[in-house]
Amino acid sequence: MPFEQSEIVCLVLALIFLAPLVLLFRTVRAPHVRVLFLAMLFAVGATIFTVAENLYLPSVFNLLEHICYALSSATFAIGCWSLHAHVGKTQGEPE
Repeated sequence: MPFEQSEIVCLVLALIFLAPLVLLFRTVRAPHVRVLFLAMLFAVGATIFTVAENLYLPSVFNLLEHICYALSSATFAIGCWSLHAHVGKTQGEPE
């Protein structure tokens, strides 16, 4: 299968965007930020698997891609909930 240009562009942008996120992760030590960083890693992994499925074992990498997207969605939801709970506690909102 030939590569889709949009998949390659997405992969390059995801890898470029990952560098500032690593720097942010190293400076901010809050639990909710770690979960959001993990969600971003799952999203980047899914992008890598999207490109890899054109090279070798398309059904395996397609499955891994969708698993990464599902894990990314779940961890983004958990991270947002954690961040909301943390901000609510610091601002004195009732739970």
